[in-house]
Order: sequence, then structure tokens, then C-alpha cells
Amino acid sequence: MSSRVINVLSTKVLKQGQGNKGPWALRSVEATDHDGNPITEKLKTFADLPRGEVTVEVEIQESPEYGRSFLLKPVKASSGGGGRELADLRARVERLEAEVRRLSSLVDVRDPTARPAAPERVAADF
Repeated sequence: MSSRVINVLSTKVLKQGQGNKGPWALRSVEATDHDGNPITEKLKTFADLPRGEVTVEVEIQESPEYGRSFLLKPVKASSGGGGRELADLRARVERLEAEVRRLSSLVDVRDPTARPAAPERVAADF
């Protein structure tokens, strides 16, 4: 299994029933990847995934009847510091900060309301 960050657009109940542990519902998932590209593979989950960015574990499933699909399981943040979601967020912030530094080096970031210093006067040699 591998983990991945996706943007959940919607879920739809495909099947539901009653099991030994109580009621369950299998949902299809419509989502985009981290860059906003649609995920075209068959995604499904037993979890009630919220809309928006979610970190999930992905399990590939093969079925002669239904073909290949991907079962999504939400990654739960650990109580000791935020877990994987916090690490993912920290990495994103670091990438953004690096990009801001890079872009700032390409443009003049001085205060546009500040007056330029007067040029020094040099005595002319006649």
C-alpha cells in the first residue's frame, strides 16, 4: 500500500449492508490529484471521506467481475504531533517558502514609496 494526497470532489454510495461490526457502505470516489488533474481510475472506499484534500492509503484490487480498482483508506493523524498530514503540510510550506525566495530574487522588492537617495555631487574639474 502507498499513501497519496488527493482532492475529493464527491462520493456516491454504490452498495450498503449490515455486517458483524454494524452497517457499512461502499462508495465510489470522484477526485483529482494534488495538481488538480482528474483521477480516471476506479476509486472506492468504505470510509466517509470529506470533500477536499485528504491523505489516503491506496490498495490496488483486481476482480474478474469488476476489473481493476483502487480502495482508499484515510490516513489518521497520530496524536503525537500530527503525523503524516502535518509532515505533508510542512513539506508544502517549505516548498512555497523556497519558491517565494526564488521569485523575490528576480524582482525588485524595495518599498515603492521610498524616495531614492540623492546622487552625490562631484566638483567639476575645469
